[in-house]
Amino acid sequence: MLVTGARGHAAGSVGAEKLSLGSERFVAPRFVDTHDRDAQLERLVAIGVVDVRIHLERLDRCIERRDSDAVYGALLDLFIATDERSTEVRRRAMHWAGMLLPAAQREFLSWHLATGLDARDAMIPSRFSRSSLGVVGATRLVAAVRG
Repeated sequence: MLVTGARGHAAGSVGAEKLSLGSERFVAPRFVDTHDRDAQLERLVAIGVVDVRIHLERLDRCIERRDSDAVYGALLDLFIATDERSTEVRRRAMHWAGMLLPAAQREFLSWHLATGLDARDAMIPSRFSRSSLGVVGATRLVAAVRG
């Protein structure tokens, strides 16, 4: 993937940088044809493409299939890929997809609309998320018991 700065010079590989709508960077996505598009979109997300259009197209295709598990995974990946300046993108995605999600998933994502997610955050698991590192529980101690 080629990333160019505002002046047009190559800036190197993006890796897992967060997407910001106010960013001066332009990400040129790799060509994705229509043959097995869902798998290709998943691969692009898995390698760390931060182009919001890829994430939204993947989400749209999951919504079209009415696959609530895949919708949740696509939303997790969108929330992980975007930063705090992309709240409106996440809000609109939740509006489009929210009716397909169970209440617990909808509530979890609603709590993270403003900030997005980190791949290492505790979250409801999804086998369809390509960006989540699989942490599904809280890492803090609830209470210390002294005898």
